[in-house]
Amino acid sequence: MSALRTYRAPQRLAWTEDDGAQELIARDPIAFVIGFILDQQVRVQLAFAAPLKLQERLGHLNPERIAAMPIDELEHVFRSPSPLHRYPAAMAKRVQACMLWITQQCDGDIVSHWRHAADLDDLRTRIENMPGFGAMKAVTVSSVLAHQFGMDVEGWDAALPPYGSLALVDSLDDLADYQQRKGAYKKAIRSGASPAEAAQLVTG
Repeated sequence: MSALRTYRAPQRLAWTEDDGAQELIARDPIAFVIGFILDQQVRVQLAFAAPLKLQERLGHLNPERIAAMPIDELEHVFRSPSPLHRYPAAMAKRVQACMLWITQQCDGDIVSHWRHAADLDDLRTRIENMPGFGAMKAVTVSSVLAHQFGMDVEGWDAALPPYGSLALVDSLDDLADYQQRKGAYKKAIRSGASPAEAAQLVTG
């Protein structure tokens, strides 16, 4: 059996303004996963601040315990006070489904599951198989694991979108620049620009 791939958690991930949330999503892989599940239809800053709030409300981020909760109780936690997402009930279901998957398929250890990946394609497949994740999110997460967590998979930067990636965000200024470029790219596409034209706009 091949050796596990390297994995070195950074001290923080600067994807939200809250220092505690930055530290939690870096050191706790379950918080990291939950943040990525919630990173849709809300600002990045809100998605990655939510795992800390969820931990404070539950008193833990244990995947087995979250998977075993009655869904109406988990939905209530997501809804109030101050909802954790624009669509709290739907996201509660997605988080619970992923926690159940991690419990059943990985014995609760998602990092070990990732570290057993044979190569970049295998790592992306392992991520894409997780409930709440798709192909685009698998590219982002694998790139973050390679660049920010030191996982030794080659070619991770080849498929990054022209406006950049969270994998390359090391500060709140980087995050603001990334969001500006992404917004400009999507606006150009909606206005009828080709992907190449939109890419030229954001990369100069």
